Amino acid sequence: MSNSPELLKGKKVVVVGGSSGIGFAVAAATLAHGATVVISSSSETRVADAVKRLGGDANKLVSGIAVDVRDDAKLCAFLDDVGPFDHLVWTASDRLVTTYPNTDIPQSKHVFDVNFWAPAVAGKHIHDKGLIPPGGSITLTTGISYIRPGKGWTISGGSAGARVSLAKGMAVDLAPIRVNIISPGAVDTEFWDTTDPAEKEMILTAIAQKQLLKYIAGPEEIAEAYIFAMKCSYFTGQAIQVDGGLLLA
Repeated sequence: MSNSPELLKGKKVVVVGGSSGIGFAVAAATLAHGATVVISSSSETRVADAVKRLGGDANKLVSGIAVDVRDDAKLCAFLDDVGPFDHLVWTASDRLVTTYPNTDIPQSKHVFDVNFWAPAVAGKHIHDKGLIPPGGSITLTTGISYIRPGKGWTISGGSAGARVSLAKGMAVDLAPIRVNIISPGAVDTEFWDTTDPAEKEMILTAIAQKQLLKYIAGPEEIAEAYIFAMKCSYFTGQAIQVDGGLLLA
């Protein structure tokens, strides 16, 4: 058995949603552990910029490919192109729906496309093509809204809960590939870039004061949970809440 710092060395990790936020932090952390990383998102520009920030111009350890994961054929072709690999991390997500019941239901169904159906397609394709070896892993991402939904979060919270059930089911059906899911709380990422700075500070300060840990995490802190999920070979079918103690407050 290798020492803990060596467990990702020489492994190949694919991060869907790796051009920003938590996904980018996961990519950086896996590189620091000696892995080779492929990142993807829907934007060629963001992928190219992220690869450059990760040091892609200086070495061949990180690369990136843009893909629309809502297109099943394109998603499967992407997985074939980058496979085989040891670990898949899925942090990609779509815009939230937080106005239920005052929302257009047909216009809200998109929340399941990137967050549920796309990783379900990816898992099946990986299994069918043998793209991840036994003991490799798939790590999905949800939130904590399925446990404590805010007002108006019925649809997005329902999607979050469905992803947890998806991960647990995949762990059973895809074994011995390991499947887990990380549930971050509030995180200070580019997600907030479109929010007025004063409003952002007010919202995040209010959330922080409700938590046991009175601050909002950066994506690098959340990335450590994904590193654990990839490295721990006896870990599957589990959801980890990384929320600063909000659920206990």
